[in-house]
Amino acid sequence: METRQSSRRISNVLLAFWLGVSLTVASPTYANDDGVLVPTANRNATPPSYGGQQNVALIPNVVDVWTQPSIFPGEPLHLRVSSPTPSFVVTIRRETYSGNLLPGVVFTEERTDGIDQRGLVTWEATTATARAAWPITFSISSADWPPGVYTIVTGNGIESQAGRSIFVVKSPAISRSHPLFALSILTYQAYNAWGGASLYTLPRSVKVSLERPYLTWSTTHGWLAEAAWVIWMSKHVIGLQYTTDYDLSLAAPTVNPSALILGQHTEYVSKVFRDWLDRASGDRGIMEIANFGTNALYCQIRFESGLESGSPKEMVAYKFPGQDPIGATQPKEASYFYRSKELARPEGALLGVQYGASNRGLPPTSMKIHSKVPSRFLTGTGLRRGSLLRHLYRQEADFIYPATGVVLLGTAVLNVKGRVGRTLATVVRTGKRGARIFSAGSLMWVEGFAGTRPFGVSRASFIRFNTNILDWLLIKRY
Repeated sequence: METRQSSRRISNVLLAFWLGVSLTVASPTYANDDGVLVPTANRNATPPSYGGQQNVALIPNVVDVWTQPSIFPGEPLHLRVSSPTPSFVVTIRRETYSGNLLPGVVFTEERTDGIDQRGLVTWEATTATARAAWPITFSISSADWPPGVYTIVTGNGIESQAGRSIFVVKSPAISRSHPLFALSILTYQAYNAWGGASLYTLPRSVKVSLERPYLTWSTTHGWLAEAAWVIWMSKHVIGLQYTTDYDLSLAAPTVNPSALILGQHTEYVSKVFRDWLDRASGDRGIMEIANFGTNALYCQIRFESGLESGSPKEMVAYKFPGQDPIGATQPKEASYFYRSKELARPEGALLGVQYGASNRGLPPTSMKIHSKVPSRFLTGTGLRRGSLLRHLYRQEADFIYPATGVVLLGTAVLNVKGRVGRTLATVVRTGKRGARIFSAGSLMWVEGFAGTRPFGVSRASFIRFNTNILDWLLIKRY
């Protein structure tokens, strides 16, 4: 099992998840369907193809596990395990605070019923979809588990054969009085190449099954990138509620929370999710949105049923107009970029910024505190107008979106050879009915909660900057 010290060392390479760098048995080849520097509808003259032959090297020989993306308290957690050895250990840890309840282990057990089930993996060549329809190895009662984010570690004593997974125990009923955090399970799975492909590899998937483990790096580096932020939020935000983007994409809440909190990268959401946001917030509602990442609400996904009754829905994301088979008859339901002319729902119209720059053309760029930032955001931070948060815009960042009435907290001008300079931005905006929205515009933002001097400033200064933002959003803190 990993120690806290080893977890910190791992955090130094968190970006492998977003860069597509595999730290396991094989490295996927990545499709060039991302990374342009302008927020256009079509990012390639010729959209990349999809489907193809399976890369069996991306089925690692480890103690692998997958389970439901989320459960309610008291529901059984079904673990499906494939192990190269009969003996293995399962440890489940709650990663969030609840009042005086600290993060910690809620379950650990040594088992002797391990079976190598990799031979049961199926592959759909048309859509490049891998599935691990393994039978349930055993189930665990969650009767005493409070809502929060939970991680699973499986292993047999050989470090290279450890597996990891993540799930959420959901709040049983959404309260109007408290904010709701949605873990971005769909984005984790979009980048997950376990079994042979992801939405970014060659072969390129256009349908992603949640019936499969994560490649170790997919959840380790994706989750750890925002783990310190989630733990801090759960400790300091009063009454924080929990769900996933998967659940919000299946069905909108019947009661709106006081605020929706999004993490590092909520890139893939359904029409159901986006319709709810546009009703509940933006210019039509009063729900606050706190988006602590970048590239949010980028692609509309839709769901298809899994192969077995009761299995998780499968995420469909063709991305490029003209590729989704339902596009001809149901263009508004098709799984395309929200900013495409077919959907015409640019994410910046809601958030005030939208994705525009990736690691392919984004050097580490510092954010400059804007000259007209309201003083309330800087109170107690030690920061001044003109102060720099160094290299805050890295790997991915958002451009300012016109005509949304944003207030600039910080900006940077990105100048790339052959292109007109564009403004990277961290913003707040207020909708026509009073909804307050914060958009970090930076993939790195949440990592500031883990460092001692994030972005060249003290951690205390960065944390106070964030608490001032939460206060502006009317999110109550301990």
